[in-house]
Amino acid sequence: AGGSRTGDAVLICPSVGQEHLRAHFILQRLAKRLAERGVPALRFDYYGCGDSMGESADATCARWRRDIGEAYRELKRRTGAARITGVGVRLGAALLGEAAEDLELSRLVVWDPVRDGAQYLAELTATHDRFVRGWRWLFRAPPSCVEGGAELVGLACSAENLRQLAAVAFPPAGGRVPIKPLAAGFDAGWNDISRLNHLLPDVGVSARLADLATEQA
Repeated sequence: AGGSRTGDAVLICPSVGQEHLRAHFILQRLAKRLAERGVPALRFDYYGCGDSMGESADATCARWRRDIGEAYRELKRRTGAARITGVGVRLGAALLGEAAEDLELSRLVVWDPVRDGAQYLAELTATHDRFVRGWRWLFRAPPSCVEGGAELVGLACSAENLRQLAAVAFPPAGGRVPIKPLAAGFDAGWNDISRLNHLLPDVGVSARLADLATEQA
């Protein structure tokens, strides 16, 4: 992160599971673009995801929202920034919107935020089922990885986290932080099983996110 030369800093909140993997390249480039502008940024992995400790089966949306709060405080401690912008992708955008009520963020920049958690969960479940059916001619049906829960395209979720995912909504009720949506200009195909292992190309997305995160009010 490092100190901020502009008084600004950016907190980058990725999604989870395969969406996190697919957008990783773009978010990495976003952090580099911000650094070139003298704006420190912090990327992080939620509990049970990526390189963080724990198992995703033990995680919940509530825990991930606390992770956002902890990352925000660490970014502020490291940089002393007067203004922090939150950038969120998919579920990360929805979790950021909910967490923002307890944080002092200057704005939210969101890319394809999950607006209806129940619909999002249904889409993930359908995508996972289509993916598994495509492999059953090679392997027997896999056992459940979580007692009472489910696997969603590589993300193990407990029954409690499935309930919390279904309750996610964006924008949050009573939201008070200005929101700037990204018009990506292309279909990311988040639930296209033919593209699950494809990193999203950075066709100007990181540059536009950087512009939205640093533009003057």
